[in-house]
Amino acid sequence: MKAPLISIITVVYNCVSSIEETILSVINQTYSNLEYIIIDGGSTDGTIDIIKKYKHAITLWVSEPDKGVYDAMNKGIDRANGEWINFMNAGDNFFNNNVLFDIFSQDISYKTSIIYGDTLQCFSCGRFMTKPEELVHLNKHMIFCHQSAFVRRSLLQQYYFDTTYRICADYNLFYNLYKDGLKFQYIPLCIAIYDASDGISSINRLEVLKEESKINSISSIEYFNSYIKNRTRACLSKILPRKIFNIILGKWSVSKKHLYIE
Repeated sequence: MKAPLISIITVVYNCVSSIEETILSVINQTYSNLEYIIIDGGSTDGTIDIIKKYKHAITLWVSEPDKGVYDAMNKGIDRANGEWINFMNAGDNFFNNNVLFDIFSQDISYKTSIIYGDTLQCFSCGRFMTKPEELVHLNKHMIFCHQSAFVRRSLLQQYYFDTTYRICADYNLFYNLYKDGLKFQYIPLCIAIYDASDGISSINRLEVLKEESKINSISSIEYFNSYIKNRTRACLSKILPRKIFNIILGKWSVSKKHLYIE
């Protein structure tokens, strides 16, 4: 079985403190048939110096203004040549150096359009190994992190990310792929480490819920309940001792199968 070419795309803007770790998690992969593309939004904080430090291991990189993270990700799609694309943006990393080998050394059906797996999510209150919900829940919200997913390039070149969404264009993409009947394949493997402590979607929960509601036409009652639950969880994480908060989070997150790490 021929190993497919995998395109890893990193989108970055002024992330000098975290871009090196992301780059190393990609270029140290044991999987050999890999291209690495970095789309920088015109950084001025030293990020470019870090990128140049590893240019020998980067297939292609550009630094130019863009219209936001999803516009930059679309630029990456246009430059990619791989059969599969993964977006490992600045601040996030592969779980270990064997992730790509462990995924693509196994038989992937030609019918499969999206591969997805588990994520180690890092919050200010601790780290959680998170398994995706059942696929049917894509009708309501994102069930996995896009960092832990691979999509066939041919599909991304048809769908792209809708840049009218500031936070949930990734959910909109996967929702449309699911709605259109494309085949998703879950692999029981931790793929990515996702920093959920200060990301846009983590901070702006109300806007996330608004965009999700626009995408999937969720009812106002379900939307309100989700908002209250998320706000309550955010408040409790700030005032409760960590152990107590973890117990509550575990009870709330049975469907997401959170496993507290530390």
